[in-house]
Amino acid sequence: MLIRSQLIRKERFGQDGFSLIEAMVAIVILTIGIIGCYKMQLHSTHSNAMGERVSTSSNWAVYEIEELLGKEYDDSDLIDDGAGGPDGAAGLDDLEANADGVIYVKSDGGKSTSASANDLYSVSWNIIQGTTAEPSVLRGVKQVRVHVVRKGGIGSGKLYSHDYFKTEEF
Repeated sequence: MLIRSQLIRKERFGQDGFSLIEAMVAIVILTIGIIGCYKMQLHSTHSNAMGERVSTSSNWAVYEIEELLGKEYDDSDLIDDGAGGPDGAAGLDDLEANADGVIYVKSDGGKSTSASANDLYSVSWNIIQGTTAEPSVLRGVKQVRVHVVRKGGIGSGKLYSHDYFKTEEF
């Protein structure tokens, strides 16, 4: 009887539970998986924030272009009259003070024509009118380029540009 119980104990002794090394290896593998998930979550949060900024910038550009395209062809906001006078295609990329028009968007969504420290975006636009002197655009068509620049917060200084065309109605 004694021999039989010794054999049973020997079998159990070699097969009971996990060893300390097996447990440590399992913890290391679990830790690597958790770190991978953390990095994935961090990247996802960053991408979502960037997408929100791009979307908001595009919305402000579309808002302003709808305002501009809703105006008459000869409206004063649709004239190439940047800081140095008419500058045609060379002035399409002018920003803020050098642009043909500009508004500043506050963090609460309010708009102003003068810059302040509370500005979240600047929305500026430039016009090219198609003439014989400016052959880069067709006659009777104005090219409107809208620039949106994020002024504050994360992503400050990012520039988003959109081009539109306004035709003269006969």
